[in-house]
Amino acid sequence: MRRLGWDHRDEYGWFMSAASVTLALAMVASLIAHVLVWRYQAKLADGEIAPRGAHAGGIAVLGASLGDVPDIESLAALRAELAARVTGIPWQRALIRRDTRAPLPIYSLFFPVNAASEALRFCRQLSSAAPGCTTSVASSAELSTPDHRPVDRLHLARLGVAPYTGKDLGPARVVYLPGRVVPAPPPKIVYLPPKPDAAPPQTAIIAPPPVIANAQAPLRLQPGVGSGEVHYPESLIWLSSTYRPGDKRLTDIVGAGDVMMGSIGAGLNPDIRPGVDVAALVGDQLAGIFRHADVAFVNLEGPLYEGPNGTGKSCAQCFAFHGPLYYAGVLRSLGVDVVSLANNHSGDYGEAGRNSTMGALRQNGIAFGGLDRDDARTATLVLPNGKKVGFIAFAPNNGTLNINDLGRAAALVRELKKSVDLVMVSFHGGGEGWTYVHVKRGSETYVGENRGDVTAFAHTVIDAGADIVIGQGPHVPRALEVYKGHLIAYSLGNFWTYAGVQTYAVSGMAPVLEAWVTPEGAIAGFTIHSARQAGLGVPHIDPLDEAARYMLYLTRSDFPGTYALVEGHRSLALTAPGGGGS
Repeated sequence: MRRLGWDHRDEYGWFMSAASVTLALAMVASLIAHVLVWRYQAKLADGEIAPRGAHAGGIAVLGASLGDVPDIESLAALRAELAARVTGIPWQRALIRRDTRAPLPIYSLFFPVNAASEALRFCRQLSSAAPGCTTSVASSAELSTPDHRPVDRLHLARLGVAPYTGKDLGPARVVYLPGRVVPAPPPKIVYLPPKPDAAPPQTAIIAPPPVIANAQAPLRLQPGVGSGEVHYPESLIWLSSTYRPGDKRLTDIVGAGDVMMGSIGAGLNPDIRPGVDVAALVGDQLAGIFRHADVAFVNLEGPLYEGPNGTGKSCAQCFAFHGPLYYAGVLRSLGVDVVSLANNHSGDYGEAGRNSTMGALRQNGIAFGGLDRDDARTATLVLPNGKKVGFIAFAPNNGTLNINDLGRAAALVRELKKSVDLVMVSFHGGGEGWTYVHVKRGSETYVGENRGDVTAFAHTVIDAGADIVIGQGPHVPRALEVYKGHLIAYSLGNFWTYAGVQTYAVSGMAPVLEAWVTPEGAIAGFTIHSARQAGLGVPHIDPLDEAARYMLYLTRSDFPGTYALVEGHRSLALTAPGGGGS
């Protein structure tokens, strides 16, 4: 070592010798890695092996993938929606990709390309319409033509696509593209007369935090009604090491998505009559899930109104819903305790419709929240054991608590938390339809309307004291997230939507979330009861459990950390968790 300028017998020499050996080993390891990568890419190009994440035995194909839906019917609907909204899509190159590695088969549209830059440009073109567009590598064994013929080298050659060689994008790499700001089309829905937001006062005085003025009296819930037996899935997601299923200290919260059982003028289900026992419509098992819960919640999509006033909407193409007053009794029969009025349809018939809705709900002992007025911002539910659960809801629509005002949302949640033990937050946000099954980072714009940055909103209200957050709005299920020990459901899709809302394919999935919250507000465990709408839009338990499996797939895609946590905490449901406050 003296030739190199140091003596290995002294301390400096030992250090330099060790560093030199380490550097030499690193260079050898790097050389070996390059050789292995070269061999892998050569075999990949020759079709001897498939890329990681693709089935073996096929040809590697680079392309842009979008969709992620659980059946061919949903894929056809996705294609129709994209064709209607986006011009210039090369449909002559479109393939169908079927991924069987998920909890259920997942289908997507796949557009093969020769370079990653082509796929990136394609996804940017669709960034405002399909947030889930990704650049990925597929095996030809996963691909088929739209008429379900296999894809081989000859078919790719006809498309002008060469097998993927792995030179410009790693085989295991998937790139999720953020949405970009694009010129927005005119708003789809305009309420008349418009209500501009008041400008903030120009003053140096710091205003005190807003106080919730809410004239709703606390609603005292009774023990669970009905005798429907609840059958739990074979496994629950149980996260708590302190509390076990069935612990009476837990609060059992059940939530579902959009409810619009029928609209006067558009069509009413003749089977839904005043005084009907809902169990006769949806089945004992589904009704039992709501009836045995401590708190059961849905989003009421549209007013309960029978008055003469016309709709307050002016739009080229939109829906205006209003159901009969006795629908409030149907919700009561189901076991619903509280509903959100924060959505884009609660104001379909103006303030007359909202007042009528609130009156019908009060008469049936159902609480509500989400309107930006003193008697409807929040609700307080008093359980039979004396525990108080607060409820508040947000949306991007006129007359509702604004999902885009994060500062005020946090202040309202903090104020509500002062008077209750647990806080439930609902939101109506995100784009709508099959192209929006993935949770997008950043604000989501749909038909010219800012539908909120749903992840930022959910995290903000939990940081302010919310204990569970349940979303709706996209009309399709979305992923789950566990954030700081609290559960967020980004969309529960459509639950019971008879006319004016699609009820087939993905939109027909009707997941029902059941969550058990600890006295400290953390999520102890949860499960997803899969239901599906059929016929006249009435939900029923789905024995195939597709909604639950689909939501877990979306969770794996959008929130891999939560998915890893969930997969590591599956517990056998030896006893049915308790409840009983509906």
